[in-house]
Amino acid sequence: MTLFAGLDLNASRVRGVSGSATLTPRLLTLDAETRGELPLSISLENRRPEVGTAGARICRRLPYLTCDNFLPHLGAPRQWTAGRHRLDAGQALALAFKQLKPSLAECKSAAAALPAYLTRDQGKLFLDLAKQAKLPALNWIAAPLAVAWAARSERPWYGLALVLDVDDHALTWHAVQVDEPPATPQARLLAEQLAPTLSLRAWKDRILTGIADRCVRHSRRDPRASATAEQMLYEQFDRALEAYATGGVVPLVVQTDHWYQDLVLQPEELEHYCQALARQAIGGLPELLAAAAADQPPVLILATATAARLPGLLRALEQHSGPRTRLLSLPPDAVARAALDLAARWHEGSLPRGPLDRTLPLPKSTPLVRGPAPDLPSRGRLPSHGPNRLRSQDDDFSIRIDE
Repeated sequence: MTLFAGLDLNASRVRGVSGSATLTPRLLTLDAETRGELPLSISLENRRPEVGTAGARICRRLPYLTCDNFLPHLGAPRQWTAGRHRLDAGQALALAFKQLKPSLAECKSAAAALPAYLTRDQGKLFLDLAKQAKLPALNWIAAPLAVAWAARSERPWYGLALVLDVDDHALTWHAVQVDEPPATPQARLLAEQLAPTLSLRAWKDRILTGIADRCVRHSRRDPRASATAEQMLYEQFDRALEAYATGGVVPLVVQTDHWYQDLVLQPEELEHYCQALARQAIGGLPELLAAAAADQPPVLILATATAARLPGLLRALEQHSGPRTRLLSLPPDAVARAALDLAARWHEGSLPRGPLDRTLPLPKSTPLVRGPAPDLPSRGRLPSHGPNRLRSQDDDFSIRIDE
């Protein structure tokens, strides 16, 4: 039985699944603690660099001993130095591949969905490093095209879609067009918009600032005054954003040697902290649609799981939209599953060799690698709290950015 692997890799983390034409895809254990994903962060604190959770645990407490957000600098001269350690982005990625190798040992071939802000030369360097690390035969695809594939695996669609994603480097929008019959079906990347000032780090920093202001008002103590307290708080943000996405309250703990404080945030508070970022995130959509030469509203807005958790962003999209576009938020493993399906198709020869960074041929049949359909909500996954609840699932909506 031939096993394949699909990787979803960006500046923040790696997710992976493996499977075959007959086996249900399973999540790869890439990190002993996080299991489902490998943080792309490297600790330079000890004698040997440590990839994954070890780096994430010191990113705020000891940032000068951390190598992270290195993927966008692949092939560039930038270096991270600490004591005897000296790494460039290629060496950092090679360490990450070494961490991934045991999980991919049984796989015949693999495919990776990479951020579209990487150039083709960076993609080639990525493949060269994977080959040097003796990973399975690897191909890559631009992540927005993999998102479109994932959405079509659930329900075929044609027309223009806007793909929203975010990582530690930037918040990105991409316009993807799927040709309508009788044309040969393919997905084409028409335009992109990159916002480094709206990266995942920027959202977390804004939440941290809001929480610090609340702590100062409550106890006259600022958690940012203690590196340990700031790190502890920062490590809770991923779970906090998951709680926000489900519409629940967000519990947090701040603790130092001298003081302790429990916090329970309402989802509306996180939205208030981030409302300026949400406005900026949707403010450039008219320019994106103009760059894509769109004469009709998009049929879909596709948000990755990470982007869907950003406080207030999906709600801002819902408030500035009309009746002709659907909003879908993908589950966390959807892009990795799409890459897995593409790896199998590359292996059987139904896809052209080489990177798929601008266009993706689409099949008329169902996906080759089968398994439970991803849990894509038919009209988005907005939190259920607040006055602006999502419209009924029988309604569509289209982007209508106010001038």
